[in-house]
Amino acid sequence: RDKALSEAQKARDAIMTQGRSSLLSRVALGDKIRESDEKVSTLRRVFAVRTLQMEMERIMLALEEEVASPPDRLSTAEMDEMALMVAEFGVMDASLRRLISFV
Repeated sequence: RDKALSEAQKARDAIMTQGRSSLLSRVALGDKIRESDEKVSTLRRVFAVRTLQMEMERIMLALEEEVASPPDRLSTAEMDEMALMVAEFGVMDASLRRLISFV
């Protein structure tokens, strides 16, 4: 887990604990709780996107290794499959770039 996410969750939990004593204290802490929830939510999204980026890099390295194989060793079906994988990777990469822009 990402350290910043863990710390934000602990801070949110501490605020929630303060509000357990009474309904009035929960109302008074409402803004803090909301801000804390938003921070945790944002960090979760950032963490998820980072994880996807790392996986995409791993996939890219695997594709590069596949493409580095001498073409004379690959059948036509294997070449077609490789072209399809590269195209699918491109679509996934474009989707990830859109996600990054939202975070």
